[in-house]
Amino acid sequence: MHITLIKPAMAMPLDSFTTQSGVPPIGIAYIAGYLKNKNHSVTVIDSIGEALDNVFKLADVDLIVNGLSFNEIISRIPKQTECVGMSVMFSNEWPVCRKLIEKIKAELPHISIVCGGEAATADAEYIMGTTPELDFLIEGEGEEKMALFLEQLQGDKDFASIGGLIWRDSKGEINTNGNNFRIKEIDEIPWPDWSDIPIKNYLDAGLGQSTYNRRVMPILASRGCPYQCTFCTNLNMYGTNWYSRDPGDVVDEIAHYVEAYNIEHFDFCDLTIIINKKWVLDFCAILRKRNLPITWALPSGTRSEVIDLEVLQTLKDSGLERMNYAPESGSPKTLKNIKKDVDLNKMNDSMRSALKVGLKVKATIIFGFPDQDKKQIFESLKYIVRMAFLGIHDVACFPFVPYPGSELHDRLEDEGIIDKKSKNYEIWLTTNIFNKVKGMQSYSHHISNKQLQMLVLGGMSLFYAVHFLIRPWRIFDTLFRLTKKNPITMLENLAYQAFKSFFISKKQMAKEFNEE
Repeated sequence: MHITLIKPAMAMPLDSFTTQSGVPPIGIAYIAGYLKNKNHSVTVIDSIGEALDNVFKLADVDLIVNGLSFNEIISRIPKQTECVGMSVMFSNEWPVCRKLIEKIKAELPHISIVCGGEAATADAEYIMGTTPELDFLIEGEGEEKMALFLEQLQGDKDFASIGGLIWRDSKGEINTNGNNFRIKEIDEIPWPDWSDIPIKNYLDAGLGQSTYNRRVMPILASRGCPYQCTFCTNLNMYGTNWYSRDPGDVVDEIAHYVEAYNIEHFDFCDLTIIINKKWVLDFCAILRKRNLPITWALPSGTRSEVIDLEVLQTLKDSGLERMNYAPESGSPKTLKNIKKDVDLNKMNDSMRSALKVGLKVKATIIFGFPDQDKKQIFESLKYIVRMAFLGIHDVACFPFVPYPGSELHDRLEDEGIIDKKSKNYEIWLTTNIFNKVKGMQSYSHHISNKQLQMLVLGGMSLFYAVHFLIRPWRIFDTLFRLTKKNPITMLENLAYQAFKSFFISKKQMAKEFNEE
């Protein structure tokens, strides 16, 4: 069959510091590579990569959309296309994706439309129930399910035989057989196929998940996470099984990108890569042996259970630039409530070791969890000060976000705090992300919305005040990285994005938004 895979435009709040946050779409690239390996004909429309500087405002919500317009996307769908597959990775993107689905079905009613991705998996019942133009939805990992789905679409149409597929029958009724399954032998999945993606646009623009103004490539070394944090959607997408690729194959892929695209830095998109100590040591040893001129990072953060001094020194020697830790809270009670099974004392020891070997160290703290009270907040603030004294380089504070599909989202829905039947639900989705400056919403009755905003901004201010007071020379390090357009810390990223937003907003004032 001929299938067109679409990465829709990126949606952002009007008051977001982010000017655009496009990164090469690794999920689409994996699906494209898998389907081509099954002899399907594939067209990819990466609406962000093809129009990095195009910005328009969605007509009925306060969203800035970065990428191709809906009409431009539809005009790029080849006539021979029999199926359109759409990636829906983040919940705030869904209103944009829904409008695009509606327009595609209106213009090309004969084409079957299927969507997948983490947000689609997490909110599958709502998405299918409110979007009659959507024919199919794939839950969880998409490669094998997509291939099985296309086989049935062009054959017997026995959709009930495909685990993890939701479909709308000829009567408009929604069907599912459950039985979502994982790919265990992930080494058998072909590498991502970037040939139809405008990868050069991303690389020339210096866009990355954790690094700016370098040639950055996303990569995956593992899939899944064995932990069950209540604010995470992993359980819906992957379950609790963690599978790793052969470390040599990962290094081969890295070497290929260095040769093909002159890549300087790699962002590992894994949920948590450092689970198995032997795997990490083997990977680093192979990477060092190849002596590739690259650095790498773990933007999503990682666990600290197996990260001792030996592992950290090996990571540093292999090119790791910085360690991102995810304690999320300094309160033992909060950690227990959110099922974050970490030992803060052991994490502190790991941070000290990371600093000792010369890594940049960052940690994340979240405020506003349900049931989080003033005492637990105070314990987190104390922990922020403690990390500043430890000497780590960065603490990023975020408001708690109840992502659809997470345990805490389901709880808030059961309590009536989140109402999917409300006409405001999709408006809520558009603002339900962490980079919104104003309008943060607290889900703890102990903390007001205004207090939450003060805690998020104040927590980082507290860290940097203590941090720079103890180590004033790091102020000059910060200024140096900003002049080199290479922000690393949260403070530097905010300053850099604010600078970019100022000039982009001035440019936009000279012309009206192209509303759709």
